Amino acid sequence: MGSGERSLSEIRFLTVAEVAAVMRVSKMTVYRLVRSGELPAIRVGRSFRVPEPAVHDYISDMGRVAVVVGAGYGGPAGPDEPRTPSFERNSELTRNSQSHPIHVDIYLDTDDERTIRQVVNEFDRLVDFLGFDGPFDPSEERGSFIRRSWARMKLTMNPAELGNRSLRVERALEAHTLVTDQAKTDAQAAAVIAGLIQALSDVPNACLRAGSIVMVKYETNGASVMHSRQLSQVEMRAWERFPEIHREPSRIFEALAVAVAKLDNQQFSGH
Repeated sequence: MGSGERSLSEIRFLTVAEVAAVMRVSKMTVYRLVRSGELPAIRVGRSFRVPEPAVHDYISDMGRVAVVVGAGYGGPAGPDEPRTPSFERNSELTRNSQSHPIHVDIYLDTDDERTIRQVVNEFDRLVDFLGFDGPFDPSEERGSFIRRSWARMKLTMNPAELGNRSLRVERALEAHTLVTDQAKTDAQAAAVIAGLIQALSDVPNACLRAGSIVMVKYETNGASVMHSRQLSQVEMRAWERFPEIHREPSRIFEALAVAVAKLDNQQFSGH
């Protein structure tokens, strides 16, 4: 099954764009899989090349193409809380998602009330576009602004549309944070993301999470930097175990890696 069973000359190597087309995900998702080591790749200059057999092995072995927005919210769903949905090979969400809750968290390094309300409204608009009702049970902290809440899938949504909207938002984020073809970006999703980014213009440091989608903004050397990415399942569990990691957006992904290691150590030791 592995690529080692074939000679190197017989192996076809795919670009990130080609892998994204095969898997029906965005290039940002492919980059995440490569950087996490879930998808083998070699570096050629500034680009990555992925062995074609590795792509097919990943799809076959993992039984999915990409994780869709969502992570179980620890409290309100109770023992009947549905599991996190995923795209199966036939691109359908086969797990129960009738009332799937997600975390909706906001950290803003500002105490300006007008700015806070603008960002909160725009982020809630994004959550609504993704197909979720909420926020529910919001709790707020001041100094810097922190809001923790959750949202659930709208009754009018179906799993296929949920996945479609997630992908549209991911591509719109990619258009803003990476060099990509904005002509291919969904106009409605792009408008939602543009409104959120505009609302964040006066916030020096921010971290926003809706399920597995994370956006961070921070300032370095007088310039603003913005990143977005999809969290893996283990990263979402680590985030929920160590929610304080969002307080330093410039180091959030390093802090997340440490949190994942701590989570692994705790599971290994049985604590």
